[in-house]
Amino acid sequence: QAQTNDDWSNATVITTLPFSDAQTTSAATTETGDPESICFIGAAGSQGRGSVWYRYTTGASDEFLNISTAGSSYDTVINVYRGSPGSFQPVLGGCNDDGISGVFQARLSGLRLRAGTSYSIEIVSHGSSTFGGSLQLAVASAPQYLVTRSDDPNPPLAACAPGDCTLRAAIKSANTTPGAVIVPAGTYAISLGSSGEDANNGGDFDIRAGMGIYGAGPGQTIVNAGNLDRAFDIDPSGGTASGRVTAIIADLAIINGGGPSFFGDGGAIRAYDSGGGNLSNDFVALQRVKVSNSRSQLNGGAMALSARGMIHDCEFSANYANSTGGALTLGPSFGGGDTTIDIVGTTIANNQAPSSFSGGGGIKSTARLRLTNSTVYANTSGYHGGGLYLTGTGNAELRSSTIAANVARSGGSGTANGGGLRIDGGTLNLANTLVANNTTGSGAGVADDCTAGG
Repeated sequence: QAQTNDDWSNATVITTLPFSDAQTTSAATTETGDPESICFIGAAGSQGRGSVWYRYTTGASDEFLNISTAGSSYDTVINVYRGSPGSFQPVLGGCNDDGISGVFQARLSGLRLRAGTSYSIEIVSHGSSTFGGSLQLAVASAPQYLVTRSDDPNPPLAACAPGDCTLRAAIKSANTTPGAVIVPAGTYAISLGSSGEDANNGGDFDIRAGMGIYGAGPGQTIVNAGNLDRAFDIDPSGGTASGRVTAIIADLAIINGGGPSFFGDGGAIRAYDSGGGNLSNDFVALQRVKVSNSRSQLNGGAMALSARGMIHDCEFSANYANSTGGALTLGPSFGGGDTTIDIVGTTIANNQAPSSFSGGGGIKSTARLRLTNSTVYANTSGYHGGGLYLTGTGNAELRSSTIAANVARSGGSGTANGGGLRIDGGTLNLANTLVANNTTGSGAGVADDCTAGG
């Protein structure tokens, strides 16, 4: 007999927090209207298996939740949506797979839900042949860590205390007890230590557990890395300490990440398997984040991301990478077609990857990239793909977007191709997308909107 909440229309309603539920889900089924999840590695486009549903409506104020399947007997995935079958909208960062260390259970931490809104929580199995079992679900209000200081003192604060909390201390506390970090308007400068440290005691802010970091808006909350290091390093331990994380960063700006002497991937943000073919099981979500004037001597002037992710309503401008991806390097170094990354409502402009061995002045991708309602404009590459360089097993779907005025300049090692787009492997699908006024070569350049390799 199927579970009573097997179908979305019969979802279990959560009325108060904390909430817990225990049930056996072996008879749960996958319904036709169940949404596709981007929370899987090796199963791009999958609905998951054996879904059960819960529904929660927020009160008069925004809420922050922790959701966990700790103690369950099978491989679980958490997805959170707005809407109903046929019109489900994934909640930014509302996705986790394998978030609890050493087991295959899921954990979402510090997820922001807007006031007066109904949300659907779906639990599915990641199993390909067997699924279901004993489910243990817990939903609770997340701890909130309110940043009250803009400095980065030496020695660092041991933890975030009420009225005495730096951004570093708030992240440190959330690494220990995951929740939501609240960063009011102000400029928060990194000044402690140097790059290469992964315990959040200096240099970049190390996100070692799932959490949400929320500013007051990109024009109000500014993280200044001061060319000391990148700003955020997501899961630097590769999940060995904390399980696979879902990291959410929203409503802030990042400036001066990395720098001319920074030989690390991701000038401002890294969640990346450098130099390898491994797929990260982490999930990274950015919303209303502006990254500018950041620089890497390797990959991803603004961000290097080999995890799955969502990038919504963001801006990446005036960033620089000496290798690939003036703004964004997406997907692992080799392969990566099942790493789904959605970019929506985002501007990627005036970024550079100028070396003769580089590619992708705006974006270099080996991932399953879905670019919607976005603009890739006036980026420059010293090799292929002034706007977008698609290589490896990467596939790209461009919908209602603009790729314009990008340049692929010929370097010393050969001729550059694809001022707008260059496809060296994978597939490209375009719909309602303008690709125009892109060029190759030096000087006036040659019109070259899109090319494909053999």
